[in-house]
Amino acid sequence: MKKSIVLLTLASSIGLVEAADISAPFNSDIGMLVSDEVLGAQRGKFVAGPKNHYFGIEFITSIAGPNGTIMTSGMQLNVNFNHNQPTVSVNHYGDEGSLSTGSAQNSINNAPNGSGVVQIAQIAGNGNAGLNDLSFMSGQMQVKGSSLTQGQYQLSLPDGLVRYDFNNSGLAMSYASNDGNLTTTQMLRDSNGSKGFVQQFSIADNSKLLSNQAKFYMGDQLNAYTDLAETLRQQLPTGIR
Repeated sequence: MKKSIVLLTLASSIGLVEAADISAPFNSDIGMLVSDEVLGAQRGKFVAGPKNHYFGIEFITSIAGPNGTIMTSGMQLNVNFNHNQPTVSVNHYGDEGSLSTGSAQNSINNAPNGSGVVQIAQIAGNGNAGLNDLSFMSGQMQVKGSSLTQGQYQLSLPDGLVRYDFNNSGLAMSYASNDGNLTTTQMLRDSNGSKGFVQQFSIADNSKLLSNQAKFYMGDQLNAYTDLAETLRQQLPTGIR
């Protein structure tokens, strides 16, 4: 007998739910009930939430020279995802010099093994100081210098040589002094099983100062509508846009 009572109670509850007014919760205090005719054109479409629309990397190497001079070289990777048509560009900038096509061994493949972030500092001699710095920045990077296509390039300076590498394995910027006592490299790579970011320098001299800086830019546009999102929004009734 107890089982029969329970079954009757469940049947009564189900009947009450079926008889309820489905539109009742959509009153003026909560929102507006939108007809199927209005939403029909938008069914099956969606707009992703806020996300990054820009990604950039900037390598900066600075080396102090005699009489207070500073040699600076930079390399930039710009990736723009706006309008579903990603664009990628690579730039270089720095002290004046003659940029030429390089033929030396690719520095992307001439680096320590390892994945993720690899930072190496080797210092010998007296009065030397070096820095490997990695930082993440919000917003977009200010584009500088001249653009590069895939290949190897060399920039001749009075005291050394800057090399830029850009190919399917990644991108890199390196410097070597004429006597070989000062070398530095920054790179983003995907080669020989090693993936990630590398910063390294070596000093085998006296009274040398250098810094490697790598800045990762994550530009976002919070609450910004894409072209599709704005089109869908305009199709909604004014009261619920």
